[in-house]
Amino acid sequence: MKEAEATGLPGRWVEDEPGIGPLYVTSDPDGHELVLYWESEWYEAPPELAPGLKNQPQAKPAHGVGVRRLDHVNFLASDVAPNAAFTREVLGARPTEQIVLDTGRLAAQWLTFTNKSHDIVYTEDWSGSRGRPHHIAFATDTREDVLRATAVGWTSGMGRFGAVFGPWLGGRLVANEAQDWGFTVFAVTALFATVMIGLTGLRSVRGTSRSGPVRPVSTVG
Repeated sequence: MKEAEATGLPGRWVEDEPGIGPLYVTSDPDGHELVLYWESEWYEAPPELAPGLKNQPQAKPAHGVGVRRLDHVNFLASDVAPNAAFTREVLGARPTEQIVLDTGRLAAQWLTFTNKSHDIVYTEDWSGSRGRPHHIAFATDTREDVLRATAVGWTSGMGRFGAVFGPWLGGRLVANEAQDWGFTVFAVTALFATVMIGLTGLRSVRGTSRSGPVRPVSTVG
């Protein structure tokens, strides 16, 4: 904490986050807000979600995405080098991978605080903007959780259009708190696709019958 304060970057103490002790809120040189804390409360599941195994926080629900934890955060930075140096020298991260251009400029760096490949990433912002995020990634337990999160499981039978449109529609339903309609919406879509495929097959069969039987072609050599 003293090292973070010694950088001269703005910082303040906050104590209004449920389940977490005092927080020190500061930022990296690019302006991304970072929060440091030590105390935290362990989650206790209610009786109806009590797990059968002691190494699990709760019973696995039959719906939604089973997010286990925050996996990593990727920040865009106007200049990667000072932000990566701040994360290494002040926060104690270790670099695991980086991209260095032919000019010697550091374009991206992956850093970790744990035994994972990376917990935080800085990527050069081509626009020169400061303090923008790139993406946040969560870790799940199973492949099926990923399919639900991306809506691939709903749209895998609908071809390329479904692979693009399905995740968007699923995201809109969740964003509008209408996820309970998810099954109905995609069931209707799948039914429509089935009917269209059936009609296409029927048309193909009729076209074949009109052209008559196919005669074998013989060659003499």
